[in-house]
Formats: sequence, structure tokens, C-alpha cells
Amino acid sequence: MFKGKLLKRIGTGIMAAVCAFSFATAEVKPMKAKAASEAVFPNADQIIAQAATLLGGNYSSAGGKGYYNMYDANKTPVAYDVNYTRSAGVDCSGLVYYTMTKLGYKTSGFAWNHPVPVDTNHWLSYTNPTISYKGTTKPLEIEKIRVSTNNHPYWERSNGSTIEPGSIVIGDPTNGSTDHAWIYMGEFENKAAVKAYLKKIGVNPAYINDKNIHDNGDGGNHWRIEAQSTYGVVINNDTSGKYTGAMRVSSFKLNREVTFEIQKTEIGTGAIVGKSKVDGSSAVYGVYTDKACKNKIDEMTIKANGRAAISLPYGTYYVKEIKAPTGYNVSNDVYTLVPNETVIVNEVKTTGSIRINKTAEDGIKNREFMISWFENGAIHRERLNTNTLGVAKIDGLNLYDYDGDVINYTVSEINNDLRNVNPSAQTV
Repeated sequence: MFKGKLLKRIGTGIMAAVCAFSFATAEVKPMKAKAASEAVFPNADQIIAQAATLLGGNYSSAGGKGYYNMYDANKTPVAYDVNYTRSAGVDCSGLVYYTMTKLGYKTSGFAWNHPVPVDTNHWLSYTNPTISYKGTTKPLEIEKIRVSTNNHPYWERSNGSTIEPGSIVIGDPTNGSTDHAWIYMGEFENKAAVKAYLKKIGVNPAYINDKNIHDNGDGGNHWRIEAQSTYGVVINNDTSGKYTGAMRVSSFKLNREVTFEIQKTEIGTGAIVGKSKVDGSSAVYGVYTDKACKNKIDEMTIKANGRAAISLPYGTYYVKEIKAPTGYNVSNDVYTLVPNETVIVNEVKTTGSIRINKTAEDGIKNREFMISWFENGAIHRERLNTNTLGVAKIDGLNLYDYDGDVINYTVSEINNDLRNVNPSAQTV
């Protein structure tokens, strides 16, 4: 609230003009976004955390899967108790089967789906495979299929980029050896970083030790969790047998990440809103899994081009502004993100109101005032007349011009009769 008061002595009378200025935010009505109905697929952390419940468990040469009935299409697979599974052991494809089935995945298009491929060779025979989670079905993304490790090591896609953490990797030997399967964990600087990550995602601390995590060095920063005959279920970066053409590798992406994008536009004009021209600040949006915007999982910061993008597992997410660029108001509107589409989010400029309270000894009604200002290269003027209470008000005045410069408004009383002297103009 800005207040200014001017007094002019005329003869024996005193005329006073008092102006109070306040700023009000206009209401913004949201644009409706297309609804997204996909269930949120597990992310890489959830996939790896589930696999790590068997970390340190035994290997089963009998092909243990942690379930029974998995080879009977007429019966529902039933999980063994986790402690029994750790003791009885799993084979390499069993670790993959147990992890996916416990998380609730289903697949189609593979040689055997009950509810996902049971054995390694089932992964290598497919037609248009899909992956489902809680009723949402999507095409299964194949990052590479039977690519020789001479051309790309096990952690690379066919184009040379790194496969996604949480992906299922199937090794298909060229020399007649046994197929192998594992879950790629991602890139970590060293064993200590792997341990810190496991702790962060909630893995049982009793499983996080040097016995279960092997740093063999030749795999560098690329780590995986697997079941192997020598050590059982372990984490390592060992590349033995995976170079010099000894293996062809396929990888299948489980977490179904997609891109969500928003674009910020100004209410009324539709102009793109990027960084504030006042001070370079940006709008920030919280990303939530619930429409009430209580469970924030990430943030999106609007760039200079008015856009922000984020990659997340398939699912339904919501965004709400938590910080506005200077010159704009924080909006309470909630928008639903749409996979692989741009959602328009609205922004409204912060505007102000000038309120004039006129006091005088000889009447306050119908006193005329001029509001004048310079904005975006042009001079603007508005005339106001006071009401019976001596009040005049103008709304919707911008605080900043197009270039981000502060706009100064001049308030002048005009057209007084000859008995009075106009008070000095005030600048706001």
C-alpha cells in the first residue's frame, strides 16, 4: 500500500488530496488438459529394490523362479515366501521372473507369458510384445536385440546410448554356452556409490555388503544385479564372457518412461511466457502423483522459450505452479500432464489498482483526475471522477512494461474551478 498526501493553502481554506494505491491479483481460469489414464509403471528404483530383496540369496541349478505353477497355463503362479526363495535359490531368469511377477507386470507376445517370460529363451522369441501394469498395456520397448558385444557392450543400446536402469538384459552366447539374464542397474562411480544408492532406495542394510557387491573393475561404471552359479544373487560390473563376440545381447525396457511437457502462455494475449524480463526469474511447477498436489515427486522449471519437459514412467501426473516469474502471479490451477504431448499452462500478469481518496472543504464529488503513464513506447491517459464519497478507482494497471521496466503512473487533479489550485501531481 502506497500513500501520498498533498496540502495546498488557499486563502483561509485548506484543500487536501489523499491517494492510496493497492495491487490485486486477477483470477485465472485453467485451460482443460486431456485426461491421462495410464497407471504409473514402476520406476527403475522400484524394479531394482524388488530384485535386491533376493540379494545374497542362493543360486538354483534346478531353475528356481521363486514361484510355483509358472509352467502350468491352467494355474495361477504362486510366490514362495521370500526367505524360502532366498534359501532355495533362483537361477538367472528366475531373478528376472520373480522381480517382474512380484511387481505385478504382465507381458504378451513372447513364447511363454505366465504372467511374464519364465525362462531366458522365452525372451528371445516374440511377436509385437507388450507390457502391462495395473490394467495399462503398452508396447514393450526393445532397446536392442541380439547385438554382438563386439559392436556394443552389454550396457549400450543399438545406437550406442546407454540402456535404461531397470532394463532386462538377455545374453545369447554365440559359442553354445548357457543363455544368461540380468537386470541393469545403471552407472555408478564405484562400489561405495552402489551401496549408497541401495540404502537410498530402501534395500535391507543386511544385504548391502562386500560379499554381495563385487567390484571387478572391467565393467567400469556399469553395474547389474544377477543370479550366478558361483556367488548366488549379487551385484557386479564384471564383463567376463561378454566381449570378443562371445555374446549377443538383447535388452527390454520395463519402466516405460515418456516425456511430459508444459508450455506457459499469458492469459488474454496468448504470448509465450519464459524467464521474467524484470529479473530473469523463472516459473517453477511441482509435479505430483495426486490431484490434491500433496505428493510432490519432482519439479519443472520453465525455460526462456516458455517450455519445460520431464521424463517419468508412464502414469497420471499433475502440475501446479509453486513459484511465478517476477511480474506474474502464482496460479492455484492444477493441470493434468499428458504423455508425449504439450499441455498449455496459463499465466496472468500481476496488475495493480490506483484508488484516489479526495478530501476538500468545498466538496469532493465529481472531482476530475487524470492518470497518465508511458508503457511499451506509448503514452496512455485515463480520466476518473470521484463519487459522492470522494473515491475514484482504476484497476488492471500493469506493474512492468514489455521490457520488464517498472511503469510509473502520474496522478493529477484537473479542471478545478478558479477558486482552487490543483494540487501537485503524484507519481506512483
